[in-house]
Amino acid sequence: LAMTKFNATSNSSRAPITRTALMTLLLMLIFIVGCEENPTEAENFEPLPTLYSYIQNGAPVDTVNLEWTGAYDDFYDLSELRIQGAQIVVFPVLDENGASLDTSDTEINDYVIHFRTTAGREFYGEYVPVDDDYLRPRGLWTYRIEAIKPSEGINLWAETTVPDTFSFYAAEKNNPLVPIEIEGDTLTREDDEIFINWSESETARGFVAGIVAETPRDELIPLDPEWDPNDPDDVLEPYDQQRHGWTIARYDQRSMTIAWIFFQWSGWNRLYINAASESYYEYMLSLTQQGDPSWTVNPAYNVHGGIGVFGAYATHEFNIFLERVEP
Repeated sequence: LAMTKFNATSNSSRAPITRTALMTLLLMLIFIVGCEENPTEAENFEPLPTLYSYIQNGAPVDTVNLEWTGAYDDFYDLSELRIQGAQIVVFPVLDENGASLDTSDTEINDYVIHFRTTAGREFYGEYVPVDDDYLRPRGLWTYRIEAIKPSEGINLWAETTVPDTFSFYAAEKNNPLVPIEIEGDTLTREDDEIFINWSESETARGFVAGIVAETPRDELIPLDPEWDPNDPDDVLEPYDQQRHGWTIARYDQRSMTIAWIFFQWSGWNRLYINAASESYYEYMLSLTQQGDPSWTVNPAYNVHGGIGVFGAYATHEFNIFLERVEP
């Protein structure tokens, strides 16, 4: 790929990006490796440009995050990690048959997405598309992202193939062959557990399933019937208030039981199953392996010229209301 999209398009400016506390913790693990052999590693710390972005089959492109990594043993101002004035673009390079695409072609050029800093969120270094009037990522197409800022030596790129759409249905665990419609249902832990089924998604490396509590963090109420808001021992600490949980499934897995123990909070919860591209799945797999002391792996990145992940997915999701059963 000798010629990049920046050789053929205008040099409209784009902006910076920053990451969350989770990513900071992950980067801590990266830089800790080897510290026993080189105890002055932190003193000689050199930050790397870090990029994260995920595109969805047929959906509007969301955000790109671009920032400098922070030293794991330092307290720092997040605004100092921003990479200002970068140029960021996403564009297709291969169609569903693996044939090369010429982005100078007018029709194909409609798929090129330029990014700008998100208004009011410059502190976080978040980029969003400049124009919403573009064609959305297509299944089985391969896309490339580029982020450059020559004045700071930043030249990042990565590619990912968008998984194909797939079918999905939910059922009760005791009757898994009969689909049920649970979108918008009110359920309790006393109801039958949910059994989800899905079909193959072409090019998907695996699947990521998750639950997101839609209630604001400061309004979370546990489903645990023994929880007493007036008991000092039951006070919710910030580290307890995790609103997102996820797990992974192999590329050949086609079903999963969503046990009630997976749900922590009452109120609206969003469930999803994502058919994940290779880069997305391998990254999530590497995070699960980091929690096992028998593994010594770093996060799996696919961004060249720095670190980070450019991934793609197709998804199904639904919402249910979990009602707390009083003791």
